[in-house]
Amino acid sequence: MVRDRDTRADLVQTMARLLRDQGYSATGRAQLLAESGVSNGSLYHHFPGGMEELAEAALEASGQAVADALREALDGAPNAALGLIRFLEVAEGPGTGEGCPGCPIAPTALESPIINPRLRAAAARCFDKWEGLIAARIRADGWPEASVAETASAALSLIEGALLLARVSGQVSHLAHAKRAAMSLRSVTHAGSELRAAAGGLPGAGCWIIRSESFLPPLDRHDPQSELQGGTVEFLRQLSDDNESVGEPFVTEFALDLYSRAAAALFCRRASAGG
Repeated sequence: MVRDRDTRADLVQTMARLLRDQGYSATGRAQLLAESGVSNGSLYHHFPGGMEELAEAALEASGQAVADALREALDGAPNAALGLIRFLEVAEGPGTGEGCPGCPIAPTALESPIINPRLRAAAARCFDKWEGLIAARIRADGWPEASVAETASAALSLIEGALLLARVSGQVSHLAHAKRAAMSLRSVTHAGSELRAAAGGLPGAGCWIIRSESFLPPLDRHDPQSELQGGTVEFLRQLSDDNESVGEPFVTEFALDLYSRAAAALFCRRASAGG
């Protein structure tokens, strides 16, 4: 029984590594058996459905390993932003010059919609699990419920995109950029707390948008951060124009993407200080 359990684990671990490195379509049975040291009979003993069933089990194992690392990073951090940064540091790898290993699910996930619906579904379950962990932490940080799912999706997209770029380009600087972008979550959390306090605990935790030129920050077109801030201010102006009580404070949920959230936080802090 111990031998059977170890043999199955060897198959799953080898397949998980091959899926991470080269995807499903490039992984043949002969390579799998040679690298795992397992016989063809043992493969079909543990996985009667053959390579597809084994690949599904490998994706699930990799997905759980990532979920465990993500949960540990989020639970051990004072807020979601720092938790995501800690996770990106883990995902970067040992830093031995071999490059970022990337997401273990991504290579198969990218090809599976075309070649294998079963593996596509397995990859989707992994992403859903990770997104759920991020959402739970964001919710615990006190974000408005209406913003939780969107923000978690944006955060996972940030992570996956950074890992893909780092692996393809061989430049881990993409992960450093993602870490800085993740800090916008922290900025918005702090800004939201300040604004909710200033609003006297108004329900539907949101942001006071006061349509007054004196509250708008000056824009420097040579400064990307200032231009980003200005773009968000213009978006918020349009929201104000659509509101029935133009010129009066109103509440809107933080329903922008991560970058817009960061700019909104800067604007809202400026508005709060000016008010």
